[in-house]
Amino acid sequence: MATQAFLVREPILDRQQELVGYDLRWAGHNGGSNGADLLALITENDGKAWRLGNRFVVTDQAPTPLESASQLPKSAYVVELKGSTATAESAQTLRELGVACCVRTPSPTALPPDIYGALNYLSLDVHQLGDTIKKVSVSLRKLPAKQIGRNINSMDSFSAAKEAEIDLYQGYWFLHPGTQAGTVIGPAYASLVSLMRLAQENSPVKKLEDVLKRDAALSYKLLRYINSAGFGLSCEIQSLRHAVAVLGYQNLYRWLGLLMINAARKSAPDALVTTAVTRGRLVELLGQHLFEAGDRDNLFIVGMFSLLEAIMRVPMDDIIGQIPLPESVSDALTTRQGPYGPFLQLVESCEQLADKHHLDNAEMLAMSLSLTPAQVNRAQIDAMVWADALSTR
Repeated sequence: MATQAFLVREPILDRQQELVGYDLRWAGHNGGSNGADLLALITENDGKAWRLGNRFVVTDQAPTPLESASQLPKSAYVVELKGSTATAESAQTLRELGVACCVRTPSPTALPPDIYGALNYLSLDVHQLGDTIKKVSVSLRKLPAKQIGRNINSMDSFSAAKEAEIDLYQGYWFLHPGTQAGTVIGPAYASLVSLMRLAQENSPVKKLEDVLKRDAALSYKLLRYINSAGFGLSCEIQSLRHAVAVLGYQNLYRWLGLLMINAARKSAPDALVTTAVTRGRLVELLGQHLFEAGDRDNLFIVGMFSLLEAIMRVPMDDIIGQIPLPESVSDALTTRQGPYGPFLQLVESCEQLADKHHLDNAEMLAMSLSLTPAQVNRAQIDAMVWADALSTR
């Protein structure tokens, strides 16, 4: 029976705010969801092929069956032990199968002292520990386990965890860096904005080529992304004229938007840019059953550009005034209304499913959009995999 639970995903970042893993666990009506259901999402070929590249997963679900863990990349699957399952013997059994182990510290239940030496990770609640985070972190540093600071919900919390020299950081605090009203989108994006306007207006290809001739690096990047595995073309695109002939202006517009987001990797945290690309693909996947191909490209732009405010540190109203966008896309970005708005709302709720309000909202939105929890979960993982494939190019 398909799971009725939603998959909660939280990113885990390193000190440079690059995405290195995810915390994945079930929320809502569990319906018997377990490690087997999770493994089915994050692996393929009967659990033998890891789908998440170099990224690891922390979860409270042990692999089911346990022997299946031996098929996974070593330490890619991290089991959070708790209660009666948290023993040195259980940790050692998992480690022998290539599974890493983690406990939350301080634990709500007493743990045997000998378990700590067998752990790969310790998870610390940064919000709960407050001003004592550095003291607690230092006291645990004699242990071999890496420390993951969780429940980081603001830049101040991240700064405190970083000051405490915690190894890894879990949460979505980086989605809200603040903006400055009246800021103009920088000249580095001028060519892309110009190309997007020309593509939206279906201008003659020569006009687009004239813009690209002034920016050889942009031409190279555009062709590289169009030819990436994420696009799935059967032939290699050799030129902009060829791209327009094969893709059409709408698809070209989509990839120019992707280039705009990726251009920010030099100034914005890697995790923020990757999350924006993931959002774009996720909104598209969730809406593909209701929209034609051209509208799916707009879904992609809506999801991806929903974080443009955080990436560029420019208020969304100012962005809308500077980048050519269809009215339906603008409506979704500014008011979460119009044909695409509900899908963006669902994606945003999926990032906060640990909160009951957002879980209830996700359940309501999914039902109204004729989506099951299983479909939403599959789309989340597929979007993560797709975004990861693009980020490595």
